[in-house]
Amino acid sequence: MPWRQILRQLLNNPHLEQKLADSYIIRRAAQITAYFMHRGKQLTQDKVDELAKTTSKTGSKLDSFKTTFAKELKREWDKEKKKLK
Repeated sequence: MPWRQILRQLLNNPHLEQKLADSYIIRRAAQITAYFMHRGKQLTQDKVDELAKTTSKTGSKLDSFKTTFAKELKREWDKEKKKLK
C-alpha cells in the first residue's frame, strides 16, 4: 500500500516526468516504436495495394472470358440454326 502511494507521487511529479521524457532510453524506445508502427503501416498498405491490383486483374480476366464465351456461344448457336434450315 505505501509503495503504491510513493509510486503515484513520483509518477505524478512533472519534473520527474520531464526528466524521464528527456532520457535517452525513453526517447530511443519512442523512436523504435514509431519506426515499427510506420513500417507496419507501410507493409500493410503495400499488401492491400498488391491485393487490389491482383483482384482488378482477375476481374478483367473474368470479363474477358465472359465476353469471349458469349461471342462463341452466339456464333455456334447461329451455326446450328443455319444447319437446321
